[in-house]
Amino acid sequence: DRIDGPKALALHLAQRLDDELYDRCPNEKEYRMSARALTANFKRNPDLASAFAEGKVPPQWLILAHAEALAPRTRRFEREIHRKEAFREAQQDIDVAQTMSRMWQVARGGGLQNPAQSEDPTE
Repeated sequence: DRIDGPKALALHLAQRLDDELYDRCPNEKEYRMSARALTANFKRNPDLASAFAEGKVPPQWLILAHAEALAPRTRRFEREIHRKEAFREAQQDIDVAQTMSRMWQVARGGGLQNPAQSEDPTE
């Protein structure tokens, strides 16, 4: 199978993508939903679309890839930043909760040192 020119390559890849999609989603409703999702990903991520059209991204990968992998690079970076911020906030919440717990323990008189032997606590 010799393919001449970028247009012929794009048509060949589109047919392979369609075949892969049909093999993965024989149910018509599932097939259409997956095809729409791929189309939307191509529109949102022109780099992905051009890499596929140039034969750099195999159809099987597109079918099996997680939505995160199909997202544009900037969106992936934004999501990573949000995940890190959420983790940092959660860690701060844990630290604050631990500090508050220690404060309440001290306020109730727990965790305090016993008075020195030479001191009289009644004076």
